[in-house]
Amino acid sequence: MDAKESNSRDNLGKLTLAVHVHSFVESVGFQGVRYVFMKNAFWLRRLIWSLLLLTATGYLLYVTVINVQNFFTYPTATKSEVHYVNKLQFPAVTVCNYNIFQRYRLSNEQISMLEDMYEPYPVFVNETGKDPLRYNHVDMRQLILNSSFSYQGHLGLCTYKGQTCNASYLPEQLRDIGNCMTFDPRRLSNDEEKYQTVPEQSDGFSLGLAFYEGNWTHGPFMNYQGFSLTIHDPSTNVVLLQDTGIPIAIGHTTNVIISNKEINLLPPPHGQCGEKQLEYYSEYTEEACLLECRTKNMIRACGCRLYYMPGSDSVRFCNNINILYCQAQLRMTGSTCDCPPRCSSLKYETSHTVTAITNGTRSYTIENFFGFDLRTTAAVVNVYYSSLSYKKETQEATYSIERLLGDVGGACGLFLGASFMSLCEVLDFLAYIIYLLSARAQSKKSRNRRTGPDN
Repeated sequence: MDAKESNSRDNLGKLTLAVHVHSFVESVGFQGVRYVFMKNAFWLRRLIWSLLLLTATGYLLYVTVINVQNFFTYPTATKSEVHYVNKLQFPAVTVCNYNIFQRYRLSNEQISMLEDMYEPYPVFVNETGKDPLRYNHVDMRQLILNSSFSYQGHLGLCTYKGQTCNASYLPEQLRDIGNCMTFDPRRLSNDEEKYQTVPEQSDGFSLGLAFYEGNWTHGPFMNYQGFSLTIHDPSTNVVLLQDTGIPIAIGHTTNVIISNKEINLLPPPHGQCGEKQLEYYSEYTEEACLLECRTKNMIRACGCRLYYMPGSDSVRFCNNINILYCQAQLRMTGSTCDCPPRCSSLKYETSHTVTAITNGTRSYTIENFFGFDLRTTAAVVNVYYSSLSYKKETQEATYSIERLLGDVGGACGLFLGASFMSLCEVLDFLAYIIYLLSARAQSKKSRNRRTGPDN
């Protein structure tokens, strides 16, 4: 009697499970499933629907994998906009003389030292039998400060918005091309003067500097003549000119036309922008990070730093002989800088034209300014906006999680006629089936314990 009762319960359980499966097949939100399991249908019909369902499911899985892979590539696009305004903030303008050391400010001993220290081309360097530490007692930073080009003393022309420049907003600072002068519009007393409101040269910045070839000496840029100029954000704490500066030729007028661009980038995983804590600078910029990294690399490779580099006072400044002896190690460590761009920044783009100073102007200055020849002793530069507009570039993610869900959901609806709720139905059914099977197994185990092994 107990065996028959047990078998009846098992059959009832199987029947209940079959009923639930049949009910689910008839009502689930996946199109075509009920035709596959239809009992009285012709076998060919069921086969065709099975093949259709398998094909649709396979293609859905393929589309889903492709979309998921595309999502994890984190694709982006850059949106560019041009905005026209009534005024633009004027940038900072930094000018450096390639001739770092001025002969008239050096002693004969210092001139001889520079001749020994610098050669126009590395192939000419011959250190055979020489003491590599012979100039370690020289403070290169102080030497440059004491013998550098005097911008105030050679300022022949300086105007901004048609008014003569004030020396108070032309500070000098050591950069990677010696001692440099910067026109800093933040120092202007009137806030309105910090903006250019007319897109023409007369509303910009003009500078004329005298240059005397007789002051030429050996130095790190002895193959260049004239000046280097760069345009940058006035708030930038580090300015590097060696690779980005615009050469200003002697005897010529250079017109530098500027435009600014706001850049907004995405952080990882979609982009590469970000910031990191710097040791020597309170504010992060890509240039400050690069200079700090190069400083640490040089100290590690050479035991010293260049005259414009930050660092502890306990680390002396390198001379060119030190660099010659450690340049191999320096090259090995020079490519290890991890300096991401800032997520939001203001960049300045420039284009420039160069024209020779005319014979008429040259003759006029020779006659009226004690033989001053502009062709050989002066460089003139004009910096201005030619249009009161700026460009805004924004990096945007092109494939979001919402779009991924929409694409997968659309494919699921197209091929299987299913939706998110259909998936919930499947999960609910599977959970219920697991519950029924577990309950049956538990019930059977309980009956076996009651009847015992001998029954």
